[in-house]
Amino acid sequence: MPDNTSDCVRHVNGRAPMHLNYHRKYCGKIQAVIFDMTGTLVDFGAKANGQALQQLFNQYQIQLPPDTLLAVADLPDLAQLKYLFAIESIKDQWQQHQGSLPDEKQLEQLNIQLRTQQIVCASQQLSLPVDSKTVFQFIRKQGYKVGVCTHYCRDIASDLIPQLAEEGIKIDHWVSAADVSQPRPAPHLALTCAVALDILSVSACVKVDDSLKGIEEGLNAGMWTIGTAISGEYNNRSINEWNQLSNTERDKIRSEATLSLYRAGAHYVVDTISDIQSCLEDIEARLKRGERP
Repeated sequence: MPDNTSDCVRHVNGRAPMHLNYHRKYCGKIQAVIFDMTGTLVDFGAKANGQALQQLFNQYQIQLPPDTLLAVADLPDLAQLKYLFAIESIKDQWQQHQGSLPDEKQLEQLNIQLRTQQIVCASQQLSLPVDSKTVFQFIRKQGYKVGVCTHYCRDIASDLIPQLAEEGIKIDHWVSAADVSQPRPAPHLALTCAVALDILSVSACVKVDDSLKGIEEGLNAGMWTIGTAISGEYNNRSINEWNQLSNTERDKIRSEATLSLYRAGAHYVVDTISDIQSCLEDIEARLKRGERP
């Protein structure tokens, strides 16, 4: 006798239909931890990209508004330049000093100059947060894979990854913004990285990021998320500048960043990646209980 019932509605012994809903739950271990690069894994204060842009435009006597440097952080290099040249104050300064706005060929030349500046600035800001190596030892001991997502182009990222390896941080796979069709907060970077790492369930992935867009990226990808409050763009200070602040000033920055990251949906917020071990242990316990991000 053919079964005329749907997947969700079944008649039982002639009674009224039962509406059923089935949920599969991943109850295994964490499989991968996927890190943002700038402001999370390296570049305390997320200053390198802004420094590179400012140094480039300084060569042409152009001052960039500080808020624009953060606004373009997630965009590929050429898109950053196009965004900046759409801002009236920058257009006016450029035309005043250069006569006319750059055409496509000139933009490409500026982009080459920007990448050169980025490599220099990124290498200068490579230092890892204190005790981060201990966290990576824990990650490896647990058998987690390590991924990285970055807005840097492949040329710059491929220069930085070996430097991280020299510091004892081995990356299993990394993805550049140039590798995907949509920047954050779209999930493309995180999902592309997870697929390359051969992850079976996104619920088994943890995205660690300092920015709201990065946290949203992880959530949109269906992953657990950990925000880093003081190592990223909300602080926007080097480690030396941070250490020179008073405790009151630090607490204010930490509180504002933490609140913003939680409001974005972060499951956890810590100071830096050095503090994520307890979060990973808690996520393991929640996964065993059948919880999902």
